Amino acid sequence: MAEELKHGPNYKEHFDTQFYLRSNYSDPRTSGLSNLTYLLDKLHTMFSSGQIKGAKLLEFGTGPTIHTLISASKYVTDITCAEYAECNRNEINKWLQWDKDAHDWTETFQYIAGLEGSRDIKSMELRVRGALKQVIPCDINLKNPLHPFTYSNYDTTISSLVLESACHTLDHYGKSLKRIGSLIKDGGKLIMYGLLKESSYMVNGVTFHSLYLEADDVIRALKNAGFIRIDMKICETDLEPSISKIDESEKFLVVCDKRENACRAK
Repeated sequence: MAEELKHGPNYKEHFDTQFYLRSNYSDPRTSGLSNLTYLLDKLHTMFSSGQIKGAKLLEFGTGPTIHTLISASKYVTDITCAEYAECNRNEINKWLQWDKDAHDWTETFQYIAGLEGSRDIKSMELRVRGALKQVIPCDINLKNPLHPFTYSNYDTTISSLVLESACHTLDHYGKSLKRIGSLIKDGGKLIMYGLLKESSYMVNGVTFHSLYLEADDVIRALKNAGFIRIDMKICETDLEPSISKIDESEKFLVVCDKRENACRAK
């Protein structure tokens, strides 16, 4: 009998947040998610070069992580983390509140400090805590994905390894991109990092759904959602067996702009 795939509503009961963090985010150089340093390098370059501008940033589908926010926090002063699963929001809040049981991000801070030419990771930690203003729930299935909040007009939105897990069909994926786009101001940036050619992933023995995507599916959905100047980079990945069952998966990183009067949520 085929193993039952877990979906969004199952995360509260079946997603092992601590295992996920230990396996993937203890040290970016030895992460279970291969090429994590590639993402950190690219984010550092985007923000330090001035490619990404504006003071207001949304991370949509943060998971229990903060790694994508470290470089951003040097240039962005108002960050909102939106995450579906309460267990993941709790992990971020534990780190924000200096909880002794919070995940240790020291190695990730040290890696990014190297990119910035710094050794002062304590100041960097304070910088992230100062820029991260709120951690709120989100649900991509709602017309307003941040309900009951009504935030919008973000200069930049980051979404990393999210929509593949949340969406069941390509149509659902396209509608979800429009809803995310509705939160971005005209001319604002979307940075999206994800997996191609993967239909499931595993966390501590539990298998979760992932929408199978080709690069053309992602580009088509972005165009239909009203994004322009789409820059997609693809690299092969070799995920550890504890993370993925798929041998041919690829990672992609997309940066694009929201077209004026586009992405009206439905």
